[in-house]
Amino acid sequence: MWLLSVASRKISLVFDAQSRITEIDLESVNVVAPLQRRFDKKFLLDEKNLERLVPKLLELEQFDWRVLTIEKEREFLYSTTYFDKNLLTYWDHLKGKRLRFKIRSREYPNNGPVMLEVKTKTGRGMSDKHRLLRDQNSGIQSAESEWVTDCLSACQIRHSGGPFEPALTLSYSRTTLVAVSIGERLTIDRLLAVSQAHQASNGPSSFDLLPDSVVLEVKSNRPRSNISKLLYQNRYHPQSLSKYCLGIAAANNSLDRGMLRAAERQMRRLAAR
Repeated sequence: MWLLSVASRKISLVFDAQSRITEIDLESVNVVAPLQRRFDKKFLLDEKNLERLVPKLLELEQFDWRVLTIEKEREFLYSTTYFDKNLLTYWDHLKGKRLRFKIRSREYPNNGPVMLEVKTKTGRGMSDKHRLLRDQNSGIQSAESEWVTDCLSACQIRHSGGPFEPALTLSYSRTTLVAVSIGERLTIDRLLAVSQAHQASNGPSSFDLLPDSVVLEVKSNRPRSNISKLLYQNRYHPQSLSKYCLGIAAANNSLDRGMLRAAERQMRRLAAR
């Protein structure tokens, strides 16, 4: 159920046209670019600009580009459920809190594991990801809740305690490029769709998030990554962006929609390029 249909896999055709791109398996990715502790930068594109950008990136052979490939597939559907409490993590992100966190359960593709993940943002701008293997993508169990508390305490992040409940499920298709020579990753997320944990009486239970949008995320062990420099050179600039915050804002008109409006403006600018 994880493999995408041919009709939805337009980006794979872009990679297939690049004879120089080499495949890499997941085990090798975790060796050459593990990046559980890293600097992240996100860029918002549309499909048209993505098709222009990818060939330019892959022309740079000095990065020794590889594309993550599992069972001959290069694009995979991910399902991620985010947990929150009174939208605490949502507001922390919008306020730009230096020490913040997010809690999510992610199903990895092709019969991969289900992981409970705590991702923290350090005071120096780094992201630190902690993962716990679990049986299914469900609510947080008692033992898992203790593990979450331990993770946050270890990162010196204070919170008021109490249960974190499912707030939003986000699905998207992801392609992962690895620049082996510099140990950096570039993930390309498309076809974003939201499913609400608590449906508003006047809104849909599920919907597409920013149709035609593409979220690029550069993952590096240095604040000034080489991949980010390439994106700057092609006139793409990072944004303060969270797929979770975008989904929450799109699902609830009463919340602060500043990030969502900024993303919508960026989509209009991209369409005019």
